[in-house]
Amino acid sequence: MFSIQLDTTQDISVQDQCTVVVRYVNSKGIQEMLLSVVTIQKSTGKSFADMLSNILTESDLDVKKCIGNATDGAANMQGQFNGFSAWLEKLSPNQVHIWCYAHILNLVVIESTISPLNAAALFVTLNDVAIFFKESYKRMNTWVDVIETNDKRRLQAIGNTRWWSKEKALTHIFGDEGLYL
Repeated sequence: MFSIQLDTTQDISVQDQCTVVVRYVNSKGIQEMLLSVVTIQKSTGKSFADMLSNILTESDLDVKKCIGNATDGAANMQGQFNGFSAWLEKLSPNQVHIWCYAHILNLVVIESTISPLNAAALFVTLNDVAIFFKESYKRMNTWVDVIETNDKRRLQAIGNTRWWSKEKALTHIFGDEGLYL
């Protein structure tokens, strides 16, 4: 038995690429393996199911032994009648669909840092403060004088698409404890 995960993204040549990952358990524990990266010609649920069936056959895996699939929330993946999950259920009736945990986490991070104005204002302010001090050695020296020499608080600019930079900016100013206030 195994589960699969599908995800697509556009590459630099604006072609839609689909990754197919299989997850299984053996004596070494939970294993994941990239089975294929496929250029998508059609993005219907049926075309994804057919593509997966072909890849599993080529990999000598029985689609009926697929017990789960993880995808994003797009209609072509989750549609009740024509989505990928509905077509896969016809090929493997015992499989269960779950949302991809990476997509869920990304949605949570996006919603928690963009929608609430207070959170967005906090990150904009942190970024503005970091840039303000880093533009002048005199201002930076003032920052260092204000905080104690052994204090680990540093200023960190925030990248718009790097979620880790938001967390890093918070912990550099407030420390690990400040995240849970």
